[in-house]
Amino acid sequence: MLFPPRTHLQVVGEPVLGSEGVSVVTLRPTLFQKVRTVEEVEASRKESLKQLASSVTWDLRNQAVRDGKFDSACAHQLDVLEVKLVAEYSGQAPEWYNDNNKYKERVMGLLREGTKVQTMAVLLFQDLAAMDVSAATSATGPEATGRSTSPSMSPPSTPPEAIESVP
Repeated sequence: MLFPPRTHLQVVGEPVLGSEGVSVVTLRPTLFQKVRTVEEVEASRKESLKQLASSVTWDLRNQAVRDGKFDSACAHQLDVLEVKLVAEYSGQAPEWYNDNNKYKERVMGLLREGTKVQTMAVLLFQDLAAMDVSAATSATGPEATGRSTSPSMSPPSTPPEAIESVP
């Protein structure tokens, strides 16, 4: 006997031929009532990539807050980055991600992208911090801050639009 999905019923024992030729079947609720549908299972890998993309940008957002560099422009750039990562790494139909090699390729690519963007963000935050220090030293002189303004000590310059221009 076949029941439609999500009825959560299973046959117990053998059917018994009742009066007037009617088969009597004993049923009970299934034990696994929280089992996901095939569609839910297929979509889970795609959803995990969306969550990973959000997590990558959330980490960058927290880093910016910790460094005191989080403002509306930074928030906008991170929102744009998250939309880009979600679209790029989870833009296929859910069935596409059932191939283990394709899924692994996407996960590894997203992690590499996150590392690259995080490195660029750290350099950007260092540049912004260096600009803050140089502004303070030009106003008060290097002796007041105790920091040198020599070019050899400053971090490499990274343009602010670098976060948006990540391929």
